[in-house]
Amino acid sequence: MSDPLTRRVLVRLRRPLTSDELGALCRDVAEQVRMGGARRVHCDAGRLSDGDRAVVELVARLALVARRHGAELVVLDPPPDLRDVLDLFGLSDQMSLQQFRGRDAVATRTPGRASRYRGRS
Repeated sequence: MSDPLTRRVLVRLRRPLTSDELGALCRDVAEQVRMGGARRVHCDAGRLSDGDRAVVELVARLALVARRHGAELVVLDPPPDLRDVLDLFGLSDQMSLQQFRGRDAVATRTPGRASRYRGRS
């Protein structure tokens, strides 16, 4: 039997999405969280080059969908300017941001907490 806290949905972002694709993705994530009982939605943003308006909208909508269904959004490897924009608009308080550096070090910001660094830099 698996621990309900370890259940998650993984979304890998390779490019910004059109509004139709974004709507379909949000519906799929909502269904997976509802049906699978996931507690976390992991959004891998490591392949995105920047944090333009479309990417910020995508992350904000995923955070909203996750919260509506009782899950937390965790953004993995967000580009620096995406982190900056999320901070600027106060959206980083609504999700966890995790930046992986090498194999051992992780910079983490969780909602309502300052960044902390673990491991080697």
